[in-house]
Amino acid sequence: ATAAFEIDGHQQRVMLWCDPLTATESVIGHELLHLRRDICEGQIKLMPTRFCDPAMSNMAYQLENEMEHIFIIPEEISLFSDAEDRWAKDYADVINRIMNREKPDKTEMVLAWMQIRNSLPNHTDLAKKFGPHIYAQGEMWAQESQSFNDVAKEAKDQNNKRRLLSWMMEAIHTWHPDHRDTVGYGSWQITGAGLNFEPMGVGLLPD
Repeated sequence: ATAAFEIDGHQQRVMLWCDPLTATESVIGHELLHLRRDICEGQIKLMPTRFCDPAMSNMAYQLENEMEHIFIIPEEISLFSDAEDRWAKDYADVINRIMNREKPDKTEMVLAWMQIRNSLPNHTDLAKKFGPHIYAQGEMWAQESQSFNDVAKEAKDQNNKRRLLSWMMEAIHTWHPDHRDTVGYGSWQITGAGLNFEPMGVGLLPD
């Protein structure tokens, strides 16, 4: 990545770093949008617990990042003229990588479809290329990809991440039942004690 950020509740600091040779205004703006949603808005977040193994922990962070991108990428595109072409190129590379895999990864495929249909709706060329590949994996994969897309679109249109996070947690319980009690959720909060991540629960979200 040419830019990234870290919120450290223990050290009470926020760090944002970038490659000064490649980071553009939109790349920095993207990270600032993440920070605004995390700190200023206190958006609910998927978060691995200390009982999570490294592989599932990485997946939880990936799922969280993809959910945030449903809201952030469209806003970034509206703010920076170069953002749409950059993301379209990135997801063209993602699609090529997925289609060239000997063994397809369902999570990767579902998330990529969700992004190109919601974050890059004008790039129908990506959907036309990727859609047949998804259907070739079987009807169930196609249905699950479309279901994720529909939930993501509703969450984006209503600016309601909780609904999408609930759906993601249900997917974890279905696809990775051994980890159903190791992934939680919460939000960053600023109080008199400073900046802290406040856990809200583990497992499925209550209605």
